[in-house]
Amino acid sequence: MDVPIDLVFEVDDTVVSCWRPGSDVLLQLSSHIREHGNQVGALARLASRLEQCGARIVEHQLLATAIDGDVASALVEEDDGTFWLYAYVVWPELSVFATVSGPSADDVRDSWACESVRSLRRLDRSS
Repeated sequence: MDVPIDLVFEVDDTVVSCWRPGSDVLLQLSSHIREHGNQVGALARLASRLEQCGARIVEHQLLATAIDGDVASALVEEDDGTFWLYAYVVWPELSVFATVSGPSADDVRDSWACESVRSLRRLDRSS
């Protein structure tokens, strides 16, 4: 994943929060390695998240063609006016949940954080 050089981050248990000084946009990432059983797809994961948050959906599949993997994403607006991009990227052995938040849909859509999520790639573990 490509990130800006001035990125500041904080790790809290299993979530990494990233931001840039002077930016109103926040990127949060978490991941899970599947050790056994069937992988839950990105769309099923997103549907469950959207059901929990109850926010107004602004746009679906913002990242659909940008990433190699099973991808599902939605841009939503919370009751307080904050916009969130919820994105799941799933490979057979790994799932990543990325959230990008900002004060407007355009701030999120056109952000450094969305560009970073779009650059997310699975490393070949055999190398």
